[in-house]
Amino acid sequence: MKLDFEKAYDKVKWKFLLECLVARGFDHKWCHWIEKVVSGGTISVKLNNLVGPYIKCFKGVRQGDPQSPLLFNFVADGLSRMIHKVQKMIYSLV
Repeated sequence: MKLDFEKAYDKVKWKFLLECLVARGFDHKWCHWIEKVVSGGTISVKLNNLVGPYIKCFKGVRQGDPQSPLLFNFVADGLSRMIHKVQKMIYSLV
């Protein structure tokens, strides 16, 4: 199986990210802080030096944020663990 992580930062669902953090044993308070950081922002599009209206985001981690690669790795690890679990189930049936 081959996965393409191109633009994957934009596709991260916050609920899944928080579930991955809880599953890895992070404290509820720390998870709440991360939830506030990833869900508290807005974005805008700059075109021809004009900034457009601000838009509220509902998923994804911010590109350029120093903590985003780490948070994305937790999500990728969660996905990898899910794939391995399904593979084990399939092989046990064969």
